[in-house]
Amino acid sequence: MWHCPPGWEWALEYQIDGVLYTHGINCGGINGHIIKARRESQSVVIGHYHSNAGVGYIANHKQLMFAMNVGSGIDIKAYAMAYGKNYAYRPTLSCGVVTNSGTEAYVVPMHIGEHS
Repeated sequence: MWHCPPGWEWALEYQIDGVLYTHGINCGGINGHIIKARRESQSVVIGHYHSNAGVGYIANHKQLMFAMNVGSGIDIKAYAMAYGKNYAYRPTLSCGVVTNSGTEAYVVPMHIGEHS
């Protein structure tokens, strides 16, 4: 259907370098990514919630973890996104980067000028 390159694998979530990469369903709200990391007891990256983006660091007695919501890379003017045109919060256009073998994360905002 999407004509992806040969060899691509599809899954609901991936583990890479001890980081859980997941869509983020059931991780709602501005702190949903942090709640998910606490629940999983590991660093987590989500992308389901378009209206916010960011990284938070949390720790327990064994480890330091990060929780990242990558925001959104959608075209906010596309017909598929029309359902959200009257939402109070606009998509946060950004991408996430995980570095240092999965121990550090940051969000890069896209400064495109217009967020309407």
